[in-house]
Amino acid sequence: MGQPARQLNGASPQDRVTQLLINAQAALDGGDRQEAARCLQQVLTLEAENVGALKGLINLALQADMKNTALQYAVRLLQVAGDSADAYEIVGAVFLELGRHEAAGAALREAMRLDPDRQSVLDNYCLVLQAEGKDEERVVFLEALLAVKKTSPRLWYAYSESRHFERGAPEVAQIRRLLKKPGLKVETRAQLQFALGKMLADGEDYDAAFRAFEAGNRLKCEAERKSVEAWRAGYWRDRAAAIAGFFDAERLAEWSSAGVARRGLTLLVGPPRAGKSLLEGGLAAHPALAAYAERTVVDELLKRHGALEGYPDVLESLQSDALVALGVRLDAAWGERPEQGIVSHLITTPGNIFYAGLILSLEPTSRLVLCRRDPFQNALAIFMKWFAKSHPYAWAVDTIAEHIAICDALGDHWQRRFPDRVTVADYDAILADPDATVRRLLAWHGLEWDAACANDRAVAAQPGVVGLAGSGAQRSAVDPSFARISEIYGDQRQAFESEYVAACQRVEQSWEAAGLSPPRQLCRA
Repeated sequence: MGQPARQLNGASPQDRVTQLLINAQAALDGGDRQEAARCLQQVLTLEAENVGALKGLINLALQADMKNTALQYAVRLLQVAGDSADAYEIVGAVFLELGRHEAAGAALREAMRLDPDRQSVLDNYCLVLQAEGKDEERVVFLEALLAVKKTSPRLWYAYSESRHFERGAPEVAQIRRLLKKPGLKVETRAQLQFALGKMLADGEDYDAAFRAFEAGNRLKCEAERKSVEAWRAGYWRDRAAAIAGFFDAERLAEWSSAGVARRGLTLLVGPPRAGKSLLEGGLAAHPALAAYAERTVVDELLKRHGALEGYPDVLESLQSDALVALGVRLDAAWGERPEQGIVSHLITTPGNIFYAGLILSLEPTSRLVLCRRDPFQNALAIFMKWFAKSHPYAWAVDTIAEHIAICDALGDHWQRRFPDRVTVADYDAILADPDATVRRLLAWHGLEWDAACANDRAVAAQPGVVGLAGSGAQRSAVDPSFARISEIYGDQRQAFESEYVAACQRVEQSWEAAGLSPPRQLCRA
């Protein structure tokens, strides 16, 4: 624990800086990130080049998923720290979070030049290699790192996804021995179980693989107990119902009149593993569409104005002028102005399902694509995936099912409210004929087919060789075998579907309590 916070009246500037840093640490120890950020920002008003404050604000911004804010602080850090491995590492990590892999690689290579033995830099550089599709180089890097850091759960998980493992691979025994070590943190054991599950599934030992994924999820639930309990208590389904109720037909008509067409946006939304990235690859290949990837712009905008926790009710009092101003700030938050000839920018941020009413109102040329997958397949794919970001619903079948049901319900609401600007992309249809789905969505944008969008122009993934479905920089070809998961684990279908039906009933109850008509698209099981 840090030292207790105290008052700063009458202190010298240096003493105030020192005490503010102590207060920031005390706030962090107490779980008050807002207070910690306030203290660190005060430090910068007294000492603009304080490296500790800049590092702390970068970490806080990343934890709050405010990536663009983190980048602003990281650039300041680099200016202050100069030719420093530490600064280049931090800048590289922020670029990596933003999906700017080329810039991340450049910064991390500078860090390696200055400090070749820094393990954390090498860890992040492996992620860059994965994003760039440099599979063989990445495997070599990971094996070298594991030779030094034999107990790192992050490295083991990255290694498990970097290549294919035959049945009986020695790495399986290594992880099992590691899991027996006393004193491992719950989070460490959880991630190791996911790595084990991936290796066992590669070797077609599917029963043992599922048990490993079950164990990993159970441990992760234990580590994220408070967040999981909040989901189970109904916080998110009630909030989703409140959002749907807030954006009724009358309000949307009023807000849409304040919207100004600035840049085209196409939101690809839905639960994780529902096909957003498969669609994005084909669509982004068109010269009139550009990929913005996952940009947490709305979250950052609302947090910056202290409006996130009270969303959407905090927007209740906004008048026409304030709505126009909000639209201007939202447009500016997306970043650089659109290039000539770009009709729309593709955004795959999952959380935009909650903000669709705001975005579609204030950006009147924006569109929404609802990505949907068979609920059992979708839930199972989430259940078997370790997510680096905080997804508190992702670690138990009941909360995963509820997240899918919430996405279904909100998607149905936006489709009712914006019938001409919302469409559905079905996962099975994408697998069956990816070109037909992409062609339909291009026509929906008023665009002609372009040969660059064809599925055969993408890189055919070879999971039997490298164990990867693709990378951030290489577009992966759509492969019908992606759907085999429901055949392999078919004996789990009844348990998963029962949870989905129960989740739909809970979501319907929240909708009814909010005075809303029941969603039409629930209970697809």
